[in-house]
Amino acid sequence: MRVREYNNGLAHEMTIKTNMTADGMVRDEVNITITKEQYENLVKKQEGNTIHKTRYQLYDDGQVIAIDIFRGDLDGLAYMEI
Repeated sequence: MRVREYNNGLAHEMTIKTNMTADGMVRDEVNITITKEQYENLVKKQEGNTIHKTRYQLYDDGQVIAIDIFRGDLDGLAYMEI
């Protein structure tokens, strides 16, 4: 499960990931819009690390391409997801 704040704090979302393949390359995801209050309550119960990144998305030949640029502990890491 992941919670996310984006659009400069104007939007909040919870993502539930299931059915991941052994190599982690394919999974099912369900995204649920949540309120700021729900987000803040869930963040208080966080386990693990917080990741800070900026995501850029573009569309090419009907596919979404996402490029993530990381900050903080992962500064310098970038990857592209199709």
